Amino acid sequence: MLTRFNALTASLILGLIWGSWHLPLHFIEGTVQYGIPVYQFFLQQMLLAILYTWLFKNTFGNVFVTILFHAIGNLTGATIPYWTTDQGRWINFGVLLIISLVILLIFRAKNLSRTATPQVE
Repeated sequence: MLTRFNALTASLILGLIWGSWHLPLHFIEGTVQYGIPVYQFFLQQMLLAILYTWLFKNTFGNVFVTILFHAIGNLTGATIPYWTTDQGRWINFGVLLIISLVILLIFRAKNLSRTATPQVE
């Protein structure tokens, strides 16, 4: 997607795809997603996709770093189940939004990196 779209657009598309991939889990009792409103999950996934793209591009395409970030996020969610309450999910969304906005302000939407050209295509 990075060859066809700027980094922000690719991230938002990825977030929609990622949210759609998890959509069936919202209907399976006992899963984390079961208790989360679909719109909240999709919003979170779109912001997380920005962070993943930023990590990917600024580590020269190191997928391991993004996998590690995902694992840490899952571990944090299991250790501190903020996602079980509406307030916890909105606080998480606010934190992700602030981090994403800072990244967009510093690194810009086109590349989400300091270099003028995309590092990995």
